[in-house]
Amino acid sequence: MYIELLLFLLICWIQITVFIVGIYIGKNIISNNIENTNISTVKKEKNIPKNHINIDEKKVVLDINTKGLEKKYDSIAEETIQETDISTSVNKLKNMKG
Repeated sequence: MYIELLLFLLICWIQITVFIVGIYIGKNIISNNIENTNISTVKKEKNIPKNHINIDEKKVVLDINTKGLEKKYDSIAEETIQETDISTSVNKLKNMKG
């Protein structure tokens, strides 16, 4: 009885110790490696020069020259006028149901 209790407590202690060591490894060692790789990729991205757009609110556009642009279409869309109303559409749907 005494040996069984001692063996049970020893197994519980080993399981708790392994659990705590796993938490320590997960938080400190593995997360540091992940953070270091993220930091290195961010540093590489920072070294790439970016073209910044500067917006000056003081400038005013008074004339836009469109002479060099090619006109491809006469109108943007075609207009169609239908003489049907909602009741005609409802009747068509009723006929489709059968």
